[in-house]
Amino acid sequence: SWDLARKQDSRGKFSSDREAKRFVEELIEWMSDKRITIEVCLTSNLQTMPELKGDLKNHVFREMVDRQLSVTICTDNRLVSNTTIPKEYRLALDNFNLTLKQLRDVTLAGFKRCFYPGTYKAKRAYVRSNIDYFDLTVKKHFQKSCAKLLGRKDDADMRVASD
Repeated sequence: SWDLARKQDSRGKFSSDREAKRFVEELIEWMSDKRITIEVCLTSNLQTMPELKGDLKNHVFREMVDRQLSVTICTDNRLVSNTTIPKEYRLALDNFNLTLKQLRDVTLAGFKRCFYPGTYKAKRAYVRSNIDYFDLTVKKHFQKSCAKLLGRKDDADMRVASD
């Protein structure tokens, strides 16, 4: 185990870019080991992160997905930001070219890591019902069109893997 406070000097600054990058890599590894899910609020981030320069292409969400971190889309201030979950997913799909598997992983991470008021067994059933619903929705509405777009004759190639 490592102490986050020792990685910085007394002003909260890293002594070098290399040290800062190493810290970030260790933090990512630690979060992955602990299965900590990162909630990404794209609209809010656009409104509050000047380093994005108004363009989600500058957001680290793509890197999070590529590194297979547990990440999900959410809203953190729905009324202030005038957004909804469907709007947030539309932003993600329009800006990050997610594969179907990545979309599934991002969507289901939110259900798997949510705070659930019931028992563990009830939460497992809740998560399973959402996995099944996602897969059924894909099969019903998108499987044949995805297969056609990819030039596959057999839409069985587009099956969404089950957990």
